[in-house]
Amino acid sequence: EKGLYDQEYVAESVSGFDLLAKACKSYTPKKVEKITGIKPEEMIRLAETVGRSKRCIVWMGGCLSRYSNGMQTIRTIASMQGITNHVVGPGNGLINMQGGKPGGDEEFLELFHGPKQGRALNTRRVVKLMEKGQMDVVFLNSTYRRYPDCNTIREALKKCGFVVYRGLFMCEEAKIADLIMPGTSLFESEGSMYGAQRQVVWRNKAVEPTTEVSEDWRFYRDLGYKLLPDSYPKFGSARELYEMARKGVHSWHGITLERLEASPSGFTWPCYSEDEPETRGSIFKDGKLLTSDGKLQIGSKLLGRFVWKEPKGSPKGKKADKKYPLIFTQGKVVQHWQHTFTNFSRAAGQFSDGRYVLVNPDTARDNGIADGDAVLLQSPAGELSAVARVHEQVLPGMVFTPSHFCPNATVQGNRSQPVNSMVPNHWDRVSAQFNGFGCRLVKAG
Repeated sequence: EKGLYDQEYVAESVSGFDLLAKACKSYTPKKVEKITGIKPEEMIRLAETVGRSKRCIVWMGGCLSRYSNGMQTIRTIASMQGITNHVVGPGNGLINMQGGKPGGDEEFLELFHGPKQGRALNTRRVVKLMEKGQMDVVFLNSTYRRYPDCNTIREALKKCGFVVYRGLFMCEEAKIADLIMPGTSLFESEGSMYGAQRQVVWRNKAVEPTTEVSEDWRFYRDLGYKLLPDSYPKFGSARELYEMARKGVHSWHGITLERLEASPSGFTWPCYSEDEPETRGSIFKDGKLLTSDGKLQIGSKLLGRFVWKEPKGSPKGKKADKKYPLIFTQGKVVQHWQHTFTNFSRAAGQFSDGRYVLVNPDTARDNGIADGDAVLLQSPAGELSAVARVHEQVLPGMVFTPSHFCPNATVQGNRSQPVNSMVPNHWDRVSAQFNGFGCRLVKAG
């Protein structure tokens, strides 16, 4: 409407602009205010700031990708940067928290095993097989607590013939396993790692393991020899495995171990030749986007139109359950590190604030809840015991609680049922997320 986009750049380097323009017509600031609770003047101020800026970097937090409509949100932000010519070049860009994994793994697998055959398994199919008692052996190298309706998965695991767990701590998975294969921690092994911007780094071993454990490369290699003795690749160290992968995948050819170890901040993938210089801060070569036509592609068959859809189970949806009027969200917090360390390391766990629910003052007042009250956070799938924390940081009508806790954490205050024990299995096919369903908050007792 205000023309604050780079019309010349759009004409030359953006495809699908008409889709974005068409979608914007129906999403007026007033309509967006009803969805988000953000005032129209704040939206307009942001749009004008970006449109008038000669340089602009948008830093997207991980929370955007944790919501059912998050992919559409990220797509819109990327499009905003694109039509204002703020994607490529010094002082421009998108900093993303998620999705920084380098590519090439499928090419590496095909090198030894050929193209994938048949229908791939996923968690949903595996759970169905477990529930029917049709799974003889299950190997767990992560927690079942990461999946929604995790109590159902826990019960399904009990119907398996034999459960193998590989991990670092005596967590719930270890307790239900028939065989435990302890692994090494980050500091007890060497290997390649990657950062959020696809930069590859080499990690040296810091300390020797204190007990009988096996590094990942050794464990999976030995298992591979047993399962596929004639075709599994032969290697004797993490370094040999890395070089095997580098030589076999075209986009990794230039990231040699020698170059990697000499670079404290790593090499940005892709790097096709050893003659290519080290790049930082951008995955784009010579200012060109790595798309088939070199243009920013706003159109997407997977994502379809630019549209907001209420998540399944949302209290704002057409089939909303009035018993659960609040919007549920969860996520990571500074004081809680993933699934294990805060739960089972007292050194890390002492800094956690435990299971709390963040609630807006207006919402707290409407529900008769005060700061510090013991509460129950309930959904159609289950409930959690928590402490209410009243703060304007969360919008009215929403609640937030940290992820990752478990009942047998080392620090008493961190012991809680897994958050996914109350998360319904409302799977979103695009974002693979479950936030946004309805819940309620009541005083405990």
